[in-house]
Amino acid sequence: MSGKQSKTRPRKRPSHATATVEPAKVWPEKLIGAKVVRLLEKHLQNLHSDNAHGNRRLFLDDVFVAYLLAFFNPTIRSLRTIEDLSQTPQAQKLLSVDNICKSTLSDFNQFVDPQRLVPIIQTLRGQLSRKQTGAVHAEHD
Repeated sequence: MSGKQSKTRPRKRPSHATATVEPAKVWPEKLIGAKVVRLLEKHLQNLHSDNAHGNRRLFLDDVFVAYLLAFFNPTIRSLRTIEDLSQTPQAQKLLSVDNICKSTLSDFNQFVDPQRLVPIIQTLRGQLSRKQTGAVHAEHD
């Protein structure tokens, strides 16, 4: 096992699959949104720190990253395309799971507490306000 570990995301959880897995395909378009994911890293770690419920191994941080990437990339609009994206090398750099199955993601949406995302929304609003204030000051200079 390699001693190299990502500085920002938790180490990948061990896979229990016994079947041979096809190599991940590269997403055919440039993936937009990675900078925003890195900007929110502290908040994402807080989302991950909550225990998964029951037998689930999918945490809110990975779900949020997947939805954030879908927000910034117009070709990622269905659970199936989110599942496909989650298996690409581009997404794997940002996720702590090997993949996000569409059925698990669908089930997860029923159990998540949206209030847990409030700190992230507040952070984004604050940054937007600072950018808008900076733009107004720049126009007057």
